[in-house]
Amino acid sequence: LIELVMVIVVVAVLAGIGVPLTIALMDSFDSAIYRKDLSASAETCLRRLSREIPRLKNSTSVLAAAASTYRFTDVDNNTIQYQLSGNNLQRVYNGTIDTLATNVFSLAFSYFKDDGSVIAAPLVNPLQTNIRFVNLDLSFQSGGNTVNATLKVVARNVLHTSDLF
Repeated sequence: LIELVMVIVVVAVLAGIGVPLTIALMDSFDSAIYRKDLSASAETCLRRLSREIPRLKNSTSVLAAAASTYRFTDVDNNTIQYQLSGNNLQRVYNGTIDTLATNVFSLAFSYFKDDGSVIAAPLVNPLQTNIRFVNLDLSFQSGGNTVNATLKVVARNVLHTSDLF
């Protein structure tokens, strides 16, 4: 009888240690899956943005430049806009809305001059823009995990101070 009680006690102690450990391992696995998916989504999104944002047609092609949206005309005369709608990063291409990424918690554009100083109110069409760099900060959230991403892009087809010398 004593051996049976001892076996029951040992099994209970092992189960008391093993169950929380198993739960923690499963939570860790789920967290890794969420982070992998968020990171893949961020990478795909940033790759697309880094290809399209520099494709300004000319220095009057920036149509809107705010903290939450950026709209411009590219070298092929397409109007492209990026905006956050709910938790979706949207790309509006000639009026057609595509979702670039889901689970986007925040989106913030910032704009810089040649000297690296921040532009509070960028000049947009019909004026020649003073934007030389576009900075984009994105935050993705899912399953209690957060992935932050930053992209800084040089505006092409715009006259830079260094081009004057």
